[in-house]
Amino acid sequence: MVKQKKIKKQKPLPPITEEEKPFELLEGWEWERIGTFGVVGTGATPSRSNPVYWEPAEINWVSSGETSELFLGKTKEQVSKIAIKETNVSIYPVGTLIVAMYGQGKTRGQITELLEPAGTNQACAAIRLLANNVEHKNFVKLFFRKAYLELREHAAGGAQPNLNVGKIANTVVPLPPLEEQHRIVTKVDELMAICDQLKARLSEAQTTQLNLADVILEKITGSSSIKVRADKEKVNQDMNISTILCVNDLNIDEGSPIAFLTQQKGNNADAKEIWQKTGLSLPEFYKQLKKEIEAGYIKMPDPAAADNN
Repeated sequence: MVKQKKIKKQKPLPPITEEEKPFELLEGWEWERIGTFGVVGTGATPSRSNPVYWEPAEINWVSSGETSELFLGKTKEQVSKIAIKETNVSIYPVGTLIVAMYGQGKTRGQITELLEPAGTNQACAAIRLLANNVEHKNFVKLFFRKAYLELREHAAGGAQPNLNVGKIANTVVPLPPLEEQHRIVTKVDELMAICDQLKARLSEAQTTQLNLADVILEKITGSSSIKVRADKEKVNQDMNISTILCVNDLNIDEGSPIAFLTQQKGNNADAKEIWQKTGLSLPEFYKQLKKEIEAGYIKMPDPAAADNN
C-alpha cells in the first residue's frame, strides 16, 4: 500500500515497555501498538471562505461530534471533489474506525465506524486496519469502547485536553488469536443485548408505575386535570375530592407531609382537610401527592373505609 501511495509511510514505533503492560496476558495473546497493525491518519477542514470547497456537496465529511454512535453513514456536512484535490482532506473507505481526538463534553475518545466513504476534519483520527478481517476490526473497535476513559486520561493539553494521531497510533492493545477475538466480540454482543432488554423492561416498569400513580391520583381527586385559580377561596371550592386518603404501612417521616399527616389521622383522612393542614398551594399539593403515590406511601383507600366516610 505504501508503494502504491495509498498510505503514507508510518514512523517506526517504540518497543512496548513493561510499564505499558497493565496485566499479564494469556498464552497466545500479544501486546501490540495500533500503528503496527493499522494505519492512523486524520483530516482537515477546508476553508469556509471558499465556497467551491463546499458546493456541490459530494463527499461525506466527518466532524468529531458525529462519533457518538457506533456506525456512521451520511454525515451532516459534505465537501466537494475540489476540496479533496486541493486540501488535506483524505477519503477513508467503508469500515474505517474514526476516533474523536478532541471535542466538547464526552466527545473525546468516542469511536464510530464508517458505513460510507468519508473524509474527516482534523479533530478525528482514522484507523485503517491492515488485515481485512471483520472479527479483527470488531475486536479493535470493542477495545476502544472499553478504553474510552483511559484514552481520555492520556489526552494532553490545557483547559481542553486533546488526543493526537501519535497517541492513537501508540495505543497498546492486548491482541488474542483471531478465533478468540471473534468469541469475545460475540459474547459481549450477547451481554449487551441482554442489557438492552433489561433497560427496556425497566423503562416499561417505570412507565407503568407513573401511569398507576396518575390513575390513583385521579381516583383520589376525582379529576385527572385540576383547574387552579389564583383566588385562594375559589381554589378551595374547585378542589374535587371524591374519596379519602390512606397510607401504606411504611416508615413515614415529615419529608412526606401528606402521608405523615394522614398517618396521624389514623391512616384514613379527608383529602381536603389534609391539604389545608399542609399549607401547600393546590398545584403544590397535587404535585406532592403524586410524588408520595409514586414512592408507595399513599395507596387507594379500602372500599369499606371509603363507604364509612
